[in-house]
Amino acid sequence: PLCLSCFRLMESCRIPARELPGRTAEGRPVLAASYYRSGSPLRAVHRAAKYRQSEGCAQWLARYMIRRVGLPHPVDACVPVPSHPARLMDRGLDIVQILAQCWAERLNSELHTDLLTRSRLGSPQDALDRTDRLANVRSVFSAKTSSSQPLRLLLIDDVVTTGATLDA
Repeated sequence: PLCLSCFRLMESCRIPARELPGRTAEGRPVLAASYYRSGSPLRAVHRAAKYRQSEGCAQWLARYMIRRVGLPHPVDACVPVPSHPARLMDRGLDIVQILAQCWAERLNSELHTDLLTRSRLGSPQDALDRTDRLANVRSVFSAKTSSSQPLRLLLIDDVVTTGATLDA
């Protein structure tokens, strides 16, 4: 979805290795492919996937993430951060599930789309400051467990800003 000059421009958004992994407020490690800068070609591809229902752009983003981030420690399953059903109806495409599916295939692990559920519809995180983001996702997710053995899970989201969603 990008011309060669736009792809080269994305290098300015690359996260330096010394900054990875980042950490959420609760101290959980976070790996990310690039900064989400305004005017970045990567942002344009992400918005096309998320808001214009471009499955091709979503799959391209997944491949880009996998190349940039590299393979994490072995995982048993990939888990997409769930969107509320009302958001999915508006968007028509679950970009995070597509990202998680691509990761699961690449890691030869399972995809678990039923471990997490979103119980209520909050405000979009991109419209909120840090304090409001934390409050917006508090108690919004519930987890199901069906295994007595601990699983190594890779939680996948499309954009991480404060890490509030990942901590929730």
